[in-house]
Amino acid sequence: ATLGTVLVVSAALVQAPGRIILFHLDSARAAGVYSAYFTATIQVSLSLGNMVQAVLIPLASRSEGQHEAWDLIERWGTKAAVALPLGFAALSAVVIGVLGRSYPLDWGWVLLFSMAATAVLAHSLLASLFAARDLRGLFISIAGSLAAGVTNLLLTLSLAPRLGVAGAAIGLAVGHAAGTALYLANAPRHAAHHAR
Repeated sequence: ATLGTVLVVSAALVQAPGRIILFHLDSARAAGVYSAYFTATIQVSLSLGNMVQAVLIPLASRSEGQHEAWDLIERWGTKAAVALPLGFAALSAVVIGVLGRSYPLDWGWVLLFSMAATAVLAHSLLASLFAARDLRGLFISIAGSLAAGVTNLLLTLSLAPRLGVAGAAIGLAVGHAAGTALYLANAPRHAAHHAR
């Protein structure tokens, strides 16, 4: 029950702070714009993560699967980190463009949300990889999720009142980058060596 509670709280710390804080400290319009960009990037990232997790978790629950997964991360991680923001940016520009005049197409927001979506996807995949490994991996996964969520909440609280939608996007990006950094710091030795 405790694990389930922690996971629900972690998910809430990703989904809720930007909308709620912008609604209360800025405006309903800012919360709506944030939600449009969130849906066009972060929600897509979370969906992609869920699809990959469905395959990754069963494979990574075996020792050979863990090695194969970390080898893939070593080979493709940097390339994906460069390509994914471009893909998320193109997708969000199309979605926001289709939604029309209600949602302004701001290239700064597109960039921030695309970076955040990339960090969310990396975080999600690494969290699953650790959770599938063993009990210690599960605790690392939970710690990374809480680090991402709490950092997102704190940064959004401090930045959104001054920067609006951009501040909330920065909270998402930095929060998930922090969680991802925690995971990479706990990567297996051979993976950590090659990632540098």
